[in-house]
Amino acid sequence: MTETPFKPTAGDGTIFRKGKQIDLTTLTRDELHALLLELANEQDGIVAQLDRAKVEFRITGNPADPAWFLAAKKARRIHGRQLQAIQRELSRKGEALKTENRLHAAFVALARERLIPGLFHALMEEAKQSVA
Repeated sequence: MTETPFKPTAGDGTIFRKGKQIDLTTLTRDELHALLLELANEQDGIVAQLDRAKVEFRITGNPADPAWFLAAKKARRIHGRQLQAIQRELSRKGEALKTENRLHAAFVALARERLIPGLFHALMEEAKQSVA
């Protein structure tokens, strides 16, 4: 019987979590941060369990269940890969935001330079009101 390799990340901006495929590109930065914290907390718990098992083995000489130990190590690795995928997406979204901010700044600078001051200030006030 051959086992199909499980891939925690598809490599295309998606991860598999709790039986579902999550497309990271559709999540907001806040949702990505929340998912990042959730996964990091889970990974901390896994690492703590592995550390306790290692300490217990050193003290008692009784090893942890090998199947459990391998599953815990695999879970730690999967969480690590998923954390990296989320961090890559956060970085990509951050770069896109920086580009958008540079575009807005360049547009405002050009508008300030080329429009008469009264028209520029009127447009700026109208934009502020639409955002508020």
